[in-house]
Amino acid sequence: MQKSNEEILNAIYTDLQQVKKQIANQQQTEQLSGLWLKRQQVMELLEYGDTQMAAIDKKGILEIAKVGKRKFYKKTSVLKLIESSRI
Repeated sequence: MQKSNEEILNAIYTDLQQVKKQIANQQQTEQLSGLWLKRQQVMELLEYGDTQMAAIDKKGILEIAKVGKRKFYKKTSVLKLIESSRI
């Protein structure tokens, strides 16, 4: 059974909307990349594990931005934490 032109156009429109959302999410992530660090990057930088990062999140020690399920940490707040912990 063949699809009508309207069904085909609706399917194309739906696909285009999904692509548009993906591009917007990618652009948002790229904009954050210069000022913000991914959770994994912060963990490696601080040599912290999941438990220590969860404690930091709970205490609000670092500035956090969420994009979807991803967490990003403000680079300046991470650097301040590193500087304050140096002896």
